[in-house]
Amino acid sequence: MREFINSKSPKTVIDTALVVGYYLEEYLKKPSFTSDDLSKGFINAKEKPPTNPSDMLAKNAKRGFIMEAPEQKDGPKAWMLTNTGIKYIENGLSELPSS
Repeated sequence: MREFINSKSPKTVIDTALVVGYYLEEYLKKPSFTSDDLSKGFINAKEKPPTNPSDMLAKNAKRGFIMEAPEQKDGPKAWMLTNTGIKYIENGLSELPSS
């Protein structure tokens, strides 16, 4: 995960959280993830986890990059990347021009 985060060069902790979520979905094949999964991802990447991972998720949701997963996990809210979020990451963390 560390190498993947480095390859994307996120400039903010919000983008780093999005990259971790992408890694969880694409490489670890998780259909959705929680704030706990996000914190564990930061730790696995040897990054200091955000003090409020739920806030990172909410900010990415506001940007349209993630959404609530249709199936709720037991307990905390579950999230998944949107198509827009996937394209944002695959485009090197830059917005795609609107058509």
